[in-house]
Amino acid sequence: MAFEIVHRDPWLLARFPEPQAVLSWSVNRPGHVVADTVAWLQVHDRDLAPSVDPLEFLAHRLAREGLPDAVGLITSRLIRHHHMARREVEGVEARCLITLDLGNGAHVADADGSAGAGTINLLCWISAPLAHPAMLEALSIAAEARTAAVLEAAIVLPGRRRPVTGTGTDCIVIACPPAGETARSYAGLHTPVGQAVAASVYEAGRAAVETWRAGFDATA
Repeated sequence: MAFEIVHRDPWLLARFPEPQAVLSWSVNRPGHVVADTVAWLQVHDRDLAPSVDPLEFLAHRLAREGLPDAVGLITSRLIRHHHMARREVEGVEARCLITLDLGNGAHVADADGSAGAGTINLLCWISAPLAHPAMLEALSIAAEARTAAVLEAAIVLPGRRRPVTGTGTDCIVIACPPAGETARSYAGLHTPVGQAVAASVYEAGRAAVETWRAGFDATA
């Protein structure tokens, strides 16, 4: 029941054959919801001027695209630069789809009020149904794996003292089949769920970082 990837500028869509349980802090559908699509919208700086409400902007664009119930993500990254990785551990499959731009990057200890273009948006889908606490745990594992992939690249942006660990506008989306009697209660690193999530996010994250860094180094 893994998702289908649809890329048609300025949209990148992850479409599930059936509605899934979704947990995120997305702009338009945050928290624990049910959805059959996660939608990335590529924007330009001029699209989100200070006077623009991001929620209204995204909701309008999703509705116009016929995706009013999608979990929406906004990125300035060219969405053709998306990366996907898959890992299976003891029958549990995890797939990560990610876009990454570190133009808004900072070390977590150096974050300030400044914000530029760039963000990391990722979806990690898990084949096993998860109870709500396990989805929270999987989200934590995905955040750790994403940060490890970014930190290992040791990218220090101009004007910064420490390597980037993430950006000020990152979003993580966890999805899985709706919970039932077989829902798993735990998703830590010592479980097949946690291991599959960690490996898929880390692999996709490393590939995304290397692609972004190649472009950054070329213009530095």
